[in-house]
Amino acid sequence: MQLKLSHRYNQLRVAFNLLNECNGNIILDIGCGDGLLEQYFTDRKIIGLDISLAALYKAKKKAPWSNYIQANLRSLPIKDGCIDTVAMIAVLGGVSQCEEAIAFSEAKRVLKDGGYLVILVSQKCLPYSLLAPDRLFGGWRWRHFDVQFLQRMLMENGFNITKTIFAGGILSLSMSLLNSFWGIFWRFFSRRIMGKVFVPPLPYRFLNKIEGLEFYPFRGKLQAFARFFYLVAQKI
Repeated sequence: MQLKLSHRYNQLRVAFNLLNECNGNIILDIGCGDGLLEQYFTDRKIIGLDISLAALYKAKKKAPWSNYIQANLRSLPIKDGCIDTVAMIAVLGGVSQCEEAIAFSEAKRVLKDGGYLVILVSQKCLPYSLLAPDRLFGGWRWRHFDVQFLQRMLMENGFNITKTIFAGGILSLSMSLLNSFWGIFWRFFSRRIMGKVFVPPLPYRFLNKIEGLEFYPFRGKLQAFARFFYLVAQKI
């Protein structure tokens, strides 16, 4: 197993690199949303799958050259062993642990022998978990993951972990604090006073821009403070 820390924090940039490293031509993007991955993979066949018709409509407008399927990750309408790489980028945080096990089983079923599963999730790290806006304001609770637990779960479902990458550090924590503050301010003050015309202050917008350029200074045990981690797992 390879263990690395990402010097390129931007979530999608790291995901693109990992997917490019995987062999094969056919990618299944589970939870594709509005088609961010689909826009950039023009030289490979990518299938976007999402439960939301509205999201798929947006994705098709942005990347009409890709194929799209409306379906749930619990039951993929795809033949056995026909996919080279399955991507689950920022998807598992929105499903239950039971659904997660089914999703891994389905991913294994549709993958070719030796195919890859690429995952991005939020790490179970105290500062980020406590400061998450959904925890502070209620609503849907986004799940955070323990890396060893998720690795073990994948291995129990017939995968071999080939790479683990930790990403996001100082600026991620700063943005968590700012997002929490902004959520409180927007909910109780600006939305009532100024309505939808209120624009976020310049420092907030500036930090939001440069967050994607963050270099990662942590090493060794400090990887526990990374905000996200990626797993690349190979079907065995």
